[in-house]
Amino acid sequence: MANDTIKSRAIPAGGYQYQIEAGLLLLADWLDDPGLYKSVIFECEDPAVGMGLDDIVAESGVDECLHLTQVKLTVDSEEDDYALSWAWLLSTTRGKSLLQKWNGALKHTGSARVSNPIHTGELALFQNEKRCRRTRGQVY
Repeated sequence: MANDTIKSRAIPAGGYQYQIEAGLLLLADWLDDPGLYKSVIFECEDPAVGMGLDDIVAESGVDECLHLTQVKLTVDSEEDDYALSWAWLLSTTRGKSLLQKWNGALKHTGSARVSNPIHTGELALFQNEKRCRRTRGQVY
């Protein structure tokens, strides 16, 4: 039986590994449909993309809308204390909540860059909690 608990000193490496795994799913979609994206960037450093929504940034091949994916690795994917919840998303124990950070990043990026009248971009949270692998939200 595999132990999915990650030791504290391995969290950064585990996070990057999980981000690569999440990105591979997106790259597989792109391989299946080469016109789907114009580009895909991991750990995007483009100043036009707000920090906090920069783990995986894909630019649509159709209309240049952005698909922004934030990847979160939980230390123990089975433990209720690490479950995806409103309390976790709204927690301000480390300053701004995750939702506040993501909202600021979206404002910085510009919602028109993520959504336009022709196409709707995507914001996605990808995390390793077994009960909720991927949460997507459309930007209107």
